[in-house]
Amino acid sequence: MRRSIAVGLSTAMVAGVLMSGSPARAAIAAGPGDVFAVTTRGGSGQTEVHAFKRADAYHSYSVQIATGLGPTTLTRWSFGIGDYNGDRIPDLYAIDSQDNGGANTALHVFGGDSNFATALLHKRLPSMGSTSLDRWQFFVGDYDADNRADLYAVDTKDNAGANTAVHIWGAAGAMSSFLLHRRLPSMGAASLATWTFAAGDYNGDRRSDLFAVDTRDNGGANTAAHVFNAADAMGSFLLHKRLPDMGAASLTAWAFSTGDHNLDRRADLVMVNSNDAGSGQVAVHVLDAASGLNTYTAHSVSPMHPVSLSTWQFHGWPGPTTPPPPAFSLPLPRAALARSEYDDPHHDYPAIDLGVPTGTAAYAVRAGTVTLVNDSSCGIGINLTGTDGAVYTYCHFSAWSVGDGATVAAGQRIGSTGETGNATGPHLHFGIRTGSTRRCPQNFLLAIYDGVSPPAAASLPTTGCFF
Repeated sequence: MRRSIAVGLSTAMVAGVLMSGSPARAAIAAGPGDVFAVTTRGGSGQTEVHAFKRADAYHSYSVQIATGLGPTTLTRWSFGIGDYNGDRIPDLYAIDSQDNGGANTALHVFGGDSNFATALLHKRLPSMGSTSLDRWQFFVGDYDADNRADLYAVDTKDNAGANTAVHIWGAAGAMSSFLLHRRLPSMGAASLATWTFAAGDYNGDRRSDLFAVDTRDNGGANTAAHVFNAADAMGSFLLHKRLPDMGAASLTAWAFSTGDHNLDRRADLVMVNSNDAGSGQVAVHVLDAASGLNTYTAHSVSPMHPVSLSTWQFHGWPGPTTPPPPAFSLPLPRAALARSEYDDPHHDYPAIDLGVPTGTAAYAVRAGTVTLVNDSSCGIGINLTGTDGAVYTYCHFSAWSVGDGATVAAGQRIGSTGETGNATGPHLHFGIRTGSTRRCPQNFLLAIYDGVSPPAAASLPTTGCFF
């Protein structure tokens, strides 16, 4: 369970906006690529979040909930969707541009694991007074590739109105420090009446690049996207593109953001028409990043009736930039042994001996807690108590890679193989125990090798794997 973090503000300091004592709720059901719609005052009387489901081509909702945030206005508040604390669940970012009686800009983050009912962060942004939302635009992205959504702020009138600049606060530091200040190259002052900005990983390097969309390009005839490279601290461009089949767009009708429609871990350009004339609904259009924003992967009618962008914002959520961590791992590098080695019987009791050279990396087969072992039989070893309650034993290490009591993830290195203890040569002794019962690990290891979910430890046999 995630711990709520309060930095710089108390709930009392934002009384009348934040709801305290909201009941606990389950995590939101949204998935990568869903498109979120935030309204400042829904039927509940609260700020609400609705999301169109990517897996259903945006034809249905994955989320329709009232948040822990009271009614707001888009003249004062702005929103974003991103993973604040790295749990792979989208959180709601709410930026108050006139906090503290109009003296500060503040960020409030509501956890997706509580259906946006519980605040994870209240933070007055450092070195930032109040802001005007006709000059500043706020959104989120992962600038430093740590799988946490940082806060981006674009000042369209920086340097006494001569430049457009981007400022980024780091989520890992609870938005207490900056990751970047940058005046954008080849970009003078911009007007938020015709320009809009978003962040997303355009080129697949896990860092959220800066998308700048000019809705009056080419003398007012076209809409164009310009993408600044995060890996170069936004100092160079990755793309200049006039959008296909898209003339000039009005930002009173169209909303632009990023998402990942085809789940290729690249940020596509998501365009929402808040009042599509052909369908009489809100419509979602997506341009594919892999095609250089040249090909559409979606023209979809949402379940939402037309809305006004004076009370609604739309945000894509690309999802995590890395695959989910594995639930299981082989205890040794895959290349270290052939599959047949994981089927060998033990010489004495349910277990297996895996012959590998001293110094071979040994990995946790699943998440769990480490207990260090060092005796004359096992030598240097580990008992890993898995999250399933079973104990996974490793013996004859030459060294540990983790400390006693450490919590480890599947695939994390926990030691190096050797021949300490009662061993006649370098190898890894591996066993599984449920309670006091030793289990044959061969079927468990073979399933992992084959890339399928292994049988539960308690279902493994107790005979037939030794002689």
